[in-house]
Amino acid sequence: MLLSLALLTGICHLSYSQTSWKGAISTSWNNASNWTNGVPTPTTDAILGDGNFSGSFQPTVNVAASCKSLTVGGARATTVTLTKNLVASGNVTNSSNGTISQPASTLTLSGNWVNNGIYSTTSSSARVIFGGVAQSIGGSAVTTFRRIKINTASTVTLANNITVSGTNSYLYVYGVLNPSESPGYTITSTILFKVFNNGKIKVNASGFTGNYILSGTVNLAAGAIVEYSSTSTNQTISNSFTYSTLIVSGTGVKSLAGNLPSLNSSNSSRGNIFVNSGTLDLLGFTANRGTAATGGNINVANGAILKIGSTNTFPSNYNTVVLSLNSTVEYNGTAQIVSARSYGNLILSSASGSVSKTFPGAAFTIAGNFTSIIGSGTGVSYSSASNITFNGSVTIGTSTTFNGSSNTHIVRGNWINNGTFSGSTGTIQFDGASSGISGSALA
Repeated sequence: MLLSLALLTGICHLSYSQTSWKGAISTSWNNASNWTNGVPTPTTDAILGDGNFSGSFQPTVNVAASCKSLTVGGARATTVTLTKNLVASGNVTNSSNGTISQPASTLTLSGNWVNNGIYSTTSSSARVIFGGVAQSIGGSAVTTFRRIKINTASTVTLANNITVSGTNSYLYVYGVLNPSESPGYTITSTILFKVFNNGKIKVNASGFTGNYILSGTVNLAAGAIVEYSSTSTNQTISNSFTYSTLIVSGTGVKSLAGNLPSLNSSNSSRGNIFVNSGTLDLLGFTANRGTAATGGNINVANGAILKIGSTNTFPSNYNTVVLSLNSTVEYNGTAQIVSARSYGNLILSSASGSVSKTFPGAAFTIAGNFTSIIGSGTGVSYSSASNITFNGSVTIGTSTTFNGSSNTHIVRGNWINNGTFSGSTGTIQFDGASSGISGSALA
């Protein structure tokens, strides 16, 4: 008997977890007689257009309302008009024979947006807020929004292209906007596209415009984050914007399109470059921070690579530089000054011809391995101007020359000389537990 009551209670609970529109009395959302199980609540799924829709009245949200998920269309073509605000704590699904008409109101959802039908706005203040955590925008129909806001806690991932257009339209990113990859999608904005402090947009196409088609105003606010994150293609980093925080992740090579405008330096926490994985290739361009306020970080993570080309040296005006033990910095231009940093791995190479690199006058440490190679050129030479500590191995490649000058250099790894080493009056001190000396040129 107790089991039967428990089962009956569970069945009753399940039956009241959704309510369907009947439309027999009026268009009023707030009239309980228009629903099979009363007006929807934040824990009740609202079904508009199943077999229960037998009346002649299409639904209108005429008071501030809420529901769990919202489904429009299905067994019967249905048009819901949002004259007042609606909060859906679950998904919003518009079926192929469904229509969502939005005048001056706000639709807030915490789940996914799935549009297979018609979504239209009839007011310049019609707004959709993504207020959940992990959300997506998809469906078979490309949705044209008037206004979108992505809240701070929300990560919105595209499953179809979207457009934001019309009078006073905007797309505001306080959380994360991810256009997806393989396949990737596009965001078209014609009036205002703004990323706020701590908001993030990801770029997964080969270039920025492959994901973002922005013909109106573009505003990357102080503290905004742009992440080039493709795992399937090399990328070109746009130099059309002033970045606050630029992140390189994914795989492959991310190359600058030109000199970056000086990164935002309005306070100490802004103006950052994080190379989390893959390769950031500056080519012959610069990626310096502004000087309005001291601060900023440039970090190269383990396994990541930073390449510096032309005659340029290390990016400037960053108060904190973290080059992880297994990170790599390569000076692969022509005549270059090597900045005094605590490197992980350091490589010197040539972009063309025989080139000379200038070591810093201040003592510095290479925590990983040091290598000189010719690269695309014909030769590389470099002379020390201070003491250098090599915690890893030293490899002097073919057609490269290391002049040790009169300095004392500590080597804790192996010494591999396939090029030329000129000791001058200096000293090489082997300080490793099992350092070895090898190579085709042992002098």
